[in-house]
Amino acid sequence: MEYGPTVFSSNNHASLVDRSDNYWEGDLQVSYLYRSWLTATADYTFRRNHSNLTAAQFSNSIVSLMLGWRY
Repeated sequence: MEYGPTVFSSNNHASLVDRSDNYWEGDLQVSYLYRSWLTATADYTFRRNHSNLTAAQFSNSIVSLMLGWRY
């Protein structure tokens, strides 16, 4: 992602920076059908953002578990 020139200020000094990020995201989901009325699902999501601005970098993970039933 290219954001173009941006003005940042810190300690009363302004600077012009061309921000550039490299963002990616992956997801893995598994479901298991125990019975026609009962399922279990596990989901894992990973996100990462590399940037030429240290404050804009991040990575996170999300794990989800779900149990579902129909009646």
